[in-house]
Order: sequence, then structure tokens, then C-alpha cells
Amino acid sequence: MDDNKKTKAQLIKEIVALRKKLKAGKKPSAANKLDIDDIRGTKEYIETIIHASHDGILVVDEEGRFEYGNKALFKILEWPRKEVIGYNFIKFIPPDLHEITLQQWKEAQGGSEKPYESVILTKKGKRKNIFVNHRQMMIAGSKKHCVAMKDVTSIKETERRSEQIGQILENSLNEIYIFDADTFKFMHVNKGARKNLGYTQAELHKLTPYDLKPEFTKKSFKKLTEPLRQGKQKTIRFETMHKRKDKSLYPVMVHLQYSSASDSPFFVAIILDITEQKRIQLKFEKSEARYRILYESAHDAIMIVDKQLNFISGNPSAVKLFGCRDEKDLFFKTPLDFSPEFQPDGYSSSSKAKEFLDRVYKESPVFFEWQHRLADGTEFPCLVLLTTMELQNQTVILATMRDITEQKRAQDATKNLLNFENLVTEISTSFINLPAEQTDMGIRVALGVLSRFLGVDRSYITLFSEDQKKADLVYEWRDKNISSLEKTVTDCPAGNCKWWMTKLKNELTIHLPSIDDFPKSAAKEKRFFQTANVKSFVSVPMFFSQSLIGYMVFDSVRSQKSWDEETMSLLKTIAEIFVNTIMRSRTQRELQEYQEKMFRTEQLASLGTISANIAHELNQPITVIQLLLQQSKRALDSNTVDKSILKENVEDSLDELSKATEIVERFRTFARQSSPSSIERIDICKIAQKLIEVLKSAAKKARLNLSLDVPDAPIFILANTAEIEQLFFVVIQNSIQAADEKTTNNLKIKVYRKKDVVYLEFEDDCGGVDPNIEEMIFKPFFTTKPRQKGTGLGLSILRRIVDRYDGLVDHKNKPGLGISFIISLPSKS
Repeated sequence: MDDNKKTKAQLIKEIVALRKKLKAGKKPSAANKLDIDDIRGTKEYIETIIHASHDGILVVDEEGRFEYGNKALFKILEWPRKEVIGYNFIKFIPPDLHEITLQQWKEAQGGSEKPYESVILTKKGKRKNIFVNHRQMMIAGSKKHCVAMKDVTSIKETERRSEQIGQILENSLNEIYIFDADTFKFMHVNKGARKNLGYTQAELHKLTPYDLKPEFTKKSFKKLTEPLRQGKQKTIRFETMHKRKDKSLYPVMVHLQYSSASDSPFFVAIILDITEQKRIQLKFEKSEARYRILYESAHDAIMIVDKQLNFISGNPSAVKLFGCRDEKDLFFKTPLDFSPEFQPDGYSSSSKAKEFLDRVYKESPVFFEWQHRLADGTEFPCLVLLTTMELQNQTVILATMRDITEQKRAQDATKNLLNFENLVTEISTSFINLPAEQTDMGIRVALGVLSRFLGVDRSYITLFSEDQKKADLVYEWRDKNISSLEKTVTDCPAGNCKWWMTKLKNELTIHLPSIDDFPKSAAKEKRFFQTANVKSFVSVPMFFSQSLIGYMVFDSVRSQKSWDEETMSLLKTIAEIFVNTIMRSRTQRELQEYQEKMFRTEQLASLGTISANIAHELNQPITVIQLLLQQSKRALDSNTVDKSILKENVEDSLDELSKATEIVERFRTFARQSSPSSIERIDICKIAQKLIEVLKSAAKKARLNLSLDVPDAPIFILANTAEIEQLFFVVIQNSIQAADEKTTNNLKIKVYRKKDVVYLEFEDDCGGVDPNIEEMIFKPFFTTKPRQKGTGLGLSILRRIVDRYDGLVDHKNKPGLGISFIISLPSKS
């Protein structure tokens, strides 16, 4: 079979077979007579091996431009091949990592082969973590860099999530133990368990569960856990005693599970200290009098119910927990009367209660969470411990309950804060590369996202005038049916509100859970917020370069709210992000306006040159027309009119007028106004031809021969016509001005395409540039020409135009001989 028609799998199979034969010392058969070194050198072999790799493999030249990449590379980058090959690697690195990445690149150029971690940006702006192996080598006589890249984003994310889960386990109220399934040595013991036991983590790593449980030996404990290993049981629950470091004992309820998900199986034990419950039971057993004292003084709610869930008894804490007047109130109700119809997991309270009752009689005690509800509709979570006991020859249930509302609130607050931190991080990341024209929309969207997360009804950003006497409401988000503050913008607190401004200038966040909390000195501020129907608000100052430029406000209109310190600290971070984005946008807009002025200045200077060319070229046809008209007038004055001569003069004049019209038309389009945002599909070859026509007169005068090499087929590019014309004009005019007008010089222009990149080459022999000033030629206003011959903006604008289209401009200077410029532009800019 022809090698070109074989699949990659077939090629690999043949290569492996040949390698085995070579190893065994056997010669390849006639069917496979190709030498193994030849096979290794074939394109199919190399591409098969490289493209079969799951790692991204790329080749980069000394300038940092991508030359080659395998399939895995583009899958990792999430950029199409045509937008990677030929581009510098820094394009795919987040701006905040440019400096460290360039340092790593410099070390690699110095011969370092040390692997390192980095981050890349996908086309959609997503950050990916990568691990890089970087090696410098010689390929076809040139220094190249071969880079192997592995996507470790999922690994990093797994590490982050594992850390979060570890924090949750570490801070759990329950004692949590993780120990090896083979050695039974503790792998991890959480903070609550360490505190109760009195051991350090290092000390516990040397111990096993049966070292803490006096009633167990290694053999008996192994026997206990065997049903879990064999998969006969998912969970084992049992009561035992734990021995602390100080030799004291305490009773525990053990919930034991087995995990074989990893290479090293392990056990997880969730343990509840039931010292309090045991103490209650012991007191009850010793004497009813002593039991009654403990029963009635316990902080936890304790109740006794029968099999039908009817209340038999309840301590004062239980009466208080359920909002009853006294213990008798409980006798007319059951626990279900204090429960919502459904529990948070979606199951009905009645069915879950039956489930726990069945379990307590089989495997007492039973420990779980339960949602209770009072008559006024207020719901609250409880931890419930059910145990069975004998009372007057009847089996009853002892229920111990603890209100965990505050504990849940703290957990929810922690979770909410974590989510808010993630949100702030996402906003910060999205604003890093936000274009100036999208700044306003981006900030309004971010205000909406933040407001919904914080549960507020309106948010806005107010910026001060330079003298801080006036305030301008610049950005606003509001919920449905909430009025806008745009009409009251002049009433916004500003320079005339001393209390407000003092707070902001001192970098203080203004937090008022109630408008009534305004001091008397803030009457103006209070009136503003009352007019806006605000019940609560938080306002964060916005500083730039240590100057107060405005403030950000979050209003609650429908209800009163308050914000904790952690949230307000994150709001300060958000304010800083917004300030940096606003000021960056302003700078970008000012720079763009300045660049447009530079562009127009250079274009006007170009038009001055064009005007001289127009005058020179029009002078000839106008002179001829003038002579013909004078000749016709003399003939008319002499009364010796020869109609044939007059007719010939008129026809010749019309011919000359036609030439003048062509000259004017040739220059007219060059002088038109065109916005840089006006992008269209243009034939760059026609642009080149037109500029040659425009400047051929000036070139001829300077004794500069212009030659143009373009293909027969058009080369289209998405660009702004005026900018591409200006690009050609700058380079051609530079050569015209460099020609000495004494000897004949040449400028060769070549336009061609390679794949999706268009190349423009300009090469002249007009003497080149002094090496001492070569690095200055692209700087604005730098020129070696007399003032009347140039502005010093040409090459600076040329580079700006090329950068705008994600292109590259390079030059090769030959002092005393000439200079060449090579410009590359993506055809789909």
C-alpha cells in the first residue's frame, strides 16, 4: 500500500514492528525494506508521534513567534491555528503575567531547561493553568525553542476544591477522623477532635482508632470494620469511649464509613461527643430528684414522647424553644405540630419523622437535623438526638434538641462571603482586558450583578468635578419599579455636604442600616436619601492617585439591611477595580483622540505634498489650454476666422481638460475624510497602484524609480482605506525625501500573501539610516529632515496603524546603502 494512503494507526503499527525487529537483531523484510532511520525522518512518522501526544508541542523562533504546533496545542490554547502561527507568544499570556513570562523566556534563551508553571488566555478570555517544559535546539541551522505544554487547569481546580473541602472538614463541629484502611494509622484528624483529645496532628499520625478506644484491640477493631470492606454494610454506627491524652474518657457516637475510590483505601469516622446526653441518662438512672434538677436546668431542649409522638414531658428549655406558656401546652401537641409540612430536602415532615422513629427502635441513638416552625410561621433548624429508654415499664423516646440558628447563620455567612469573593474575582478578571468602548456597559452590568447578589434595589457611581464641588451620577442600576436618581443628580451629596465629604476624604465607608442613624450635622445628606425613599445604604469612597474622585452607593429601598465588615472590605476592592477601569478608559480615549490628531496632522502634511504635485501636474494642461484660447481670441479679433483652426483649438482644449480632470480625480480620493472605525473589504493591490500614481511625479522629480510587484489576482484585506493609503504614503514619501535628486535611486515595492497574512515589502537604495539614531526612527516627532519637509510623525503613525491591525513591522538598515521595511498584516484584521 502507498505510504501516503496509510492511516496513522497503520504507520504506528509498522514502526513498532520494525523497531522490535531491530531490537532483536533482525533485518527488515523486503516488504519493509525502508531503513528505520529513513522512517524516523519521514514527515508521516514525525507528525504521527507529535499529533498523538496529549501534550501541546510547539516550535518558537528566537523572536518568540510561533512556527509550528500540534493538534493538542490548539486544543489547549482554544485559538484557531491561523491566529496562532506567526504571532508572538506574549499575545496569549495575561497582561499581569507578561513580566514574569518574559523573564522565563529570557532564561530559556540562556539555556535553562527548568520546567515551570504559567497561565494562558484563550480567545474567549478564559485563563488556563499550564505546565511547561522548554528546550532550546538547532533546527535546520537556526536556533529554535521546542516547548511541551500540559493543561493543568483541572488539576489546579481540584486542588482548590480539595482545599475548600479540607477547610470545611477541619472546622466542622463534629469530630472527624480519616485513617488508612490497611495500617489503621490516622491520616487526618480535624481541629474539633484534636482539641477534645489534647493531641497534636503529628502525635495522632502515630496512633490508630483502637489506641483511643480502650475496649478495642487491633483484632476486634478489624473484625468490626470487615463488613464495610466487603461491601456488606455502607455504614457502621456504635457507641464507645474515647481516651484523651490526659487519660480521661468521654462517651462518643461513631459513624464509620469506608472509601475505596482512591489507590489507597481509607476509613472516615464522624464522631459525636455524647457526654451531655450520657450525663442526663446517668442522672435519670441514679435518682429522679437529681434527674429533675439536670433535666430542668439543661440549656438544650429535652422532651419525652411515646411511640405515637405524644408529649409525656418537656423541660423548661423545650417550653421556651417552642414558644409555649408552660409544660402543659406541650401535652396538646406533637413534634409534627411544630414542624413545616416539608423539610428542606423536599421530603414531608411526617414521612421523615416515621423514618427516624423506626430507626431509633432499631439502632438507638439517632442523630439528625430537623427544621421546626412556630405558630407565627418562624422556622429554625435544630440538631436532634433521639434515644430510647424505659419509663414505668414502657419504652419511650428521649429527644434532645439544640437550636442551631446562629451556627447555620454563621455557616451561611461564610458561604455567602466565599461566593462574594469569587464574584469579585470574576469581575476583576473580566475588567482586565475590557476595551475602552465597553467600559460603561461593563460597569453597569457589574453593578447589576453585585446589587442582585447583595439583595439591594439600586446602586450607582457618582464622580466629582475637579474642584469636588459638584457631583455627577455617571452609572446607575435599579431594580424593577425603583425610581432613577438621574433627575436628582444635582442634589447628590458633594462639596456642600461637609459631613459626607469629611467621611469620604478620610477613606471611611459610610454604612447606615437606618436613615435615622444620620447625625444632626448631616441634615442635607439625610434629606437626599429620604427623598429617594432609601431605608439603608452603604457608600464606598473612590480614590485615584490619593485623590477622591467620587463614591459608590448601594441602596436598599424596600427593606432595611446591614452589611458586615468582610462585605464592606470587598466593596472597597470593587471600588478600586471600577476606579482603575474608569481611569484606564479615560486614558485610552484621550490617547485615541491624541493619536487621531497625530494622524490628521501627518495626513495634512501629506496633503501639502500632494498639493504641490497637483499644481505641478495641472500646470501643463492649463498652460496648453491658455495658449489655445489666446490663439483663438487673436483669430477672432483679426476678422480672419478659420473655422477649421478654431474647431481644432476647441478639441485640443477639451483633450487637455480631460487630462486635468483625470489628475484631479487621482488626488481627490486621497484627501477625503475617513474614520478609523470605517472598516471595509479592500484590494490592497489597488491601493498600492493608486499611491504609485499619486506620488510618481514627486518621485520622478527626486530621480527615484518606483517599481511595484503585485500578483494578478486581487489581495483583499479588512481594513480602513485611509489608514492603508497613509501606510503606503509614509514609506514611499520617506524614500522620496531620502533620494538626493542627483543620482538615480530605486524603491521596490512588493505585495504578496502567505496563508492568512499579507506582506508589504519596501526596499530602497537611498543611503539608509545612521546606526546611532536607528532605534529612534519610530518615535513621534523624531526626524532628520528639515522642518518644511516632515513632521516626524510618519513612521510613528505607520507603527500605530500596523499595531491596530495586530500586524508586525520590521526593518533592515544598511547604512550607506538603503533601508527596507517589511510589514505583515492579518488579512482578516
